Amino acid sequence: DGDMTTHFLMPFDSNQISLNSTGSLRNLPNLQHYVSSITPISNALKTLSGTLLFAISFQGSEDIASPSDIESLDKNFSLTLNDLSFSYDDILVKGINGRWLLSGTHVMNTNESATLSVDSIDIGFPITDLNINSTSLFDFKRYYINDEMNLTFDVSLFDAQLLGGEIYNFKPFTINAIDSTSSLVLKAKNLQLTEILALNQLENLEGTGSLNGTFPVLINEQGIEIHNGKLKSIAPGGEIRYSLDEANKAFVSQQAGLNLATDILENFHYSELDIVANFSPKGQTHLKNHFFGHNPDKYQGTPINLNLNVELNVLKMIRSLQLSNDISDNIENRFSDK
Repeated sequence: DGDMTTHFLMPFDSNQISLNSTGSLRNLPNLQHYVSSITPISNALKTLSGTLLFAISFQGSEDIASPSDIESLDKNFSLTLNDLSFSYDDILVKGINGRWLLSGTHVMNTNESATLSVDSIDIGFPITDLNINSTSLFDFKRYYINDEMNLTFDVSLFDAQLLGGEIYNFKPFTINAIDSTSSLVLKAKNLQLTEILALNQLENLEGTGSLNGTFPVLINEQGIEIHNGKLKSIAPGGEIRYSLDEANKAFVSQQAGLNLATDILENFHYSELDIVANFSPKGQTHLKNHFFGHNPDKYQGTPINLNLNVELNVLKMIRSLQLSNDISDNIENRFSDK
């Protein structure tokens, strides 16, 4: 018998991958395929710090004559992330730590739950304190022979802070790299309306209040979808203030329904706010908003039910936030701002 250990070490100050192998296994086919799989990821990353170590060890017969012989080997994969920070396509990620271990022959499993923590992800607004716990299964034979990435993650914990509140998984969910359709339910807790409205970058729109909710998420080949996501205000409610600028007042004054809605929202005190959200992979988002409350300055403060539909593109909105934050020109400063 022989053994070989291969380490892929990605030193992020140079954006290069080094391949170091030790041991006596001979004629192991297509070993360089692993490096070619990782290299494009490394090349796309920039302004990196920290370390990523990917190690593979094989134990078995010294003579490997064909790809099918790989099935007879005992294999161990490990991926270790230590304080990794990087930028990718104007997304800034700081402080990734985690360890992932797989072992087996043609089917490999995690012996213990893998953990991943991320200090912050800046996509135009901050997502912080991300924590993920999962177990996984990898069909090595299917990958090595057919080049099919049959990798399954069973996620028991998904938790992060954003928009002044928290999102977390309602129950465990599974993601499979080959079966590209996965579904999960995310819960939202104490999201702040102030921070949600700030995403629109409208100086004349502001609000207060907290919301809880549920988001059924579907991940497929097209991307991410949300069907009938729901947010509901927490008692006692809050306030919304929206004032039109001069450029829009003339137009709105000729639209009866819109004029009434903007008039009410100049100083609206709500006790109930319900939002139903639908999101498509291309970012198109439809929001059905129902308000119940009053404007103390209008209509003698009479209680009002107000329904307002909003169409927007969340991906374009995020891109606008990235541009306004000038992420591309300030990556170095953002990384040094610990």
